[in-house]
Amino acid sequence: MWFIGLVVSGVGLYSLVMKGGHLLLILLSLECISLGVFLGMAGGFYGDMIYIPLVFLIFVVSEGVLGLAVLIMMSRVYSGGALGSMLWGYINYDKNMVSFSDLNPIWMGVC
Repeated sequence: MWFIGLVVSGVGLYSLVMKGGHLLLILLSLECISLGVFLGMAGGFYGDMIYIPLVFLIFVVSEGVLGLAVLIMMSRVYSGGALGSMLWGYINYDKNMVSFSDLNPIWMGVC
């Protein structure tokens, strides 16, 4: 069972390193790594220590929920989930430069 966890974690790490340009892909890669670690832990703990992988799984679920909340807030505020849109000022094709005050949700009327 630990070997399957190692393979799943390796696939998640590969996708994180090679394809990590969008926040949703980064979150999915981190969840894949966490699932692999959970599978490795579930295969390694027996008897009285079986609750430790379940506690780890609770923390992984909490991390996933927080990541999705950040993704939703970022897509509402910045209109996209790409990591390049989180810069303080980014180059827009219609204008030369957009300042952070233009992207502030209070000024945009979102909040």
